[in-house]
This record gives sequence, C-alpha cells and structure tokens, in this order.
Amino acid sequence: MKVYMMSSEELGFSSDLSVKAETITRGMSLWSKISLTPSEEIALAKRFQFLSISNVAGTLTLKRCASQCWELTSQLIATVTQTCVVSGEPVSSELNIDIVERFVPKIDESEEIDATGVDVELLDNGYIQIGDAILQAIGVFAPAYPRSSTVPFLGEPEDADKNNPFAKLSELKK
Repeated sequence: MKVYMMSSEELGFSSDLSVKAETITRGMSLWSKISLTPSEEIALAKRFQFLSISNVAGTLTLKRCASQCWELTSQLIATVTQTCVVSGEPVSSELNIDIVERFVPKIDESEEIDATGVDVELLDNGYIQIGDAILQAIGVFAPAYPRSSTVPFLGEPEDADKNNPFAKLSELKK
C-alpha cells in the first residue's frame, strides 16, 4: 500500500505501510498507533518461524530530520511464542522495543558507519517502508535462542580446573 501524506494526520498502520519520503517536510511529524490484524500476526509468525505473536501495540513517529534524512522512532510491545532450543517446549517472551531508524536516499561510500549509532536504511524507490521496519524490529528483538525456564542449566563441571591443561601449565610456572 503506497500512502502519500501531505498533512500531519495520523497514519493508519498496516504491515505494508509505506510513505513517499519527499511528502514529509521539515517541521512535519507523522504518527500512528501500532497494532496487527490476526492475519498479519499469522504472516509475521510464519516469516520469523515463531509459534505465534500477539499483543502487538505501540506508537510510531516519522519526521524529516535533515535535508535528505528521515527519522522513524517507535515504542512497541509484543508477546512472541517460540520453540525452546533445548526441549522443544513453547516459550513466551514479552518484548519491549525502542526503535530509532533513519532513512536516506543513498549512503556515500566514504561515510563511516558507527555500529553503536542509529540504524540507517535506504529509501525504497523514494519510499520509507514503515511497516516492514516495525516488523523487522520484532524479528531482531525476539530471543535468538529461546530457552524454557523448566530446562535445567548445565553449569561448568566442579572439576573443570583440574582437567584444564592451561591450569596445569600455570601450576608449573609457580
């Protein structure tokens, strides 16, 4: 769905929401409440191989922050159910996500990208893919290795230092 915005009205969020970047002028701010329809939840769960996703709620704001740069900020919550990597049991995780992402038409090859800074994405034929940015964040912030609380944690063996060849070498140095 392509959306052309010319005012500061609320956007209607959907998973395929996109906005033509040039329609967002300096000082203008677009915003939306975030929620997913049941069919969008099913599609997202399938996309990221979750058992399910529910209770997706939040807000987003989109504004122009420089001549050729737009900033998307969002606060989002969701419940993701995944399969435990050890037992195969369902594991639910409550996600609390803060997103700050910038969109630019191109990245100059001479620019250095700060890995600790704000995420920078390219415009898609002049459009900001808002829906996809939100959905990707859910996928990124979901636990990579979900683990059930009922699965025991196997710690280090008690005699780990005795079997460690480097521990024996350090004893020889004494």
